[in-house]
Amino acid sequence: MKPTDRFKSGDIAWHVDWGSSPNRKPVLIVRRAMCKDWPRWDRRNKTAEGITFARHMARMSWLTIVDGQTALLFDHYLFKRQYKPRRTK
Repeated sequence: MKPTDRFKSGDIAWHVDWGSSPNRKPVLIVRRAMCKDWPRWDRRNKTAEGITFARHMARMSWLTIVDGQTALLFDHYLFKRQYKPRRTK
């Protein structure tokens, strides 16, 4: 399964911030990111692989709605399930 096949439009995912794994925020998946979502500079400059930076980043990111605002989030910070701490005995 490719990382871009994990979610569909309208799915709810959980976004993790740096260093705060238990505190995940719900986000709404709009669609896969496209090159046109990135700034003009990123659409024109090339990476070491020979493709544009925007195309490289679009392969591993999603266009989402976070707190009512659109945001581009990387795939490895999105999860399908909410974190649930282990029960104490």
